[in-house]
Amino acid sequence: ANNLYARLEYGLIDYTNHSVTSSSGYYLDLGYNIADLVGCDDGDLYLWMRNSAYNKNDDDAAEETTISLFGVTYKPLDNVSFKFEMGTSSKDNVDTDVMRMGIGYMF
Repeated sequence: ANNLYARLEYGLIDYTNHSVTSSSGYYLDLGYNIADLVGCDDGDLYLWMRNSAYNKNDDDAAEETTISLFGVTYKPLDNVSFKFEMGTSSKDNVDTDVMRMGIGYMF
């Protein structure tokens, strides 16, 4: 609404007959469509940020990975997007820089 968007997803998987009893994770996206502000008439242009965390083994807190990203996404069509993102991924008190570019197609 009003060029703002927010998305939150949480997942939990319980396992049987496996060395891991459960895994879980979430992500929260917040963004704003700046296309009108910069005169982009042929699509949407989003500035956004994402905070997320996941753990492949909920019994071991040291296995949790947290990720903080910010980026820009250009959508010239409803089902096509071009994305650039950067941020930090942290696991077991070790930070790793993240920088990615991608093209998406939703069919």
